[in-house]
Amino acid sequence: MIGMVIATALFARRRAIPFLTVTDTLALAGTPGLFFGRLGNFFNAELYGRPTQLPWGMIFPTDPLHIPRHPSELYAAIGEGVVLAILLFWLERRSIARHWYRPGVLSAALLIVYGVIRFLIEFTRQPDPQLGFVLVPFSAGQLLSAVMVVVGAAFALYLRSRPASVAS
Repeated sequence: MIGMVIATALFARRRAIPFLTVTDTLALAGTPGLFFGRLGNFFNAELYGRPTQLPWGMIFPTDPLHIPRHPSELYAAIGEGVVLAILLFWLERRSIARHWYRPGVLSAALLIVYGVIRFLIEFTRQPDPQLGFVLVPFSAGQLLSAVMVVVGAAFALYLRSRPASVAS
């Protein structure tokens, strides 16, 4: 994420485009990448979920235990790809129509909503073996997601103090 922010800042500076305009565009454009990336995780049988007895539990060929698990990659594809995209596009339209859009609104929303979705999905995902549960019952992914939500909320509060702008 830090690398993306640096690359985005360099791109924005080189092209003389406001940084937050670029990040808002990337927030909208990034959701298909999240969707297809998670589908790729599913097809590669990686990042699978925790054991489950639910009827849609799947046995992944790469799982050494060969037990039914949550298809957490599919949950993530739907949540991070589809739901997040719908919410961001809706927020963009609503904020422009109601004249409270500010550059960065979509970026802050991405941090908050993605963080919440990822935090919830992590309850069904098998934690990375090298990390396990960092703060029982929370995984490293959940702690990073919580930080993302806090940063996004702080950024959203900061944006409220800035004047609304006319989006083109």
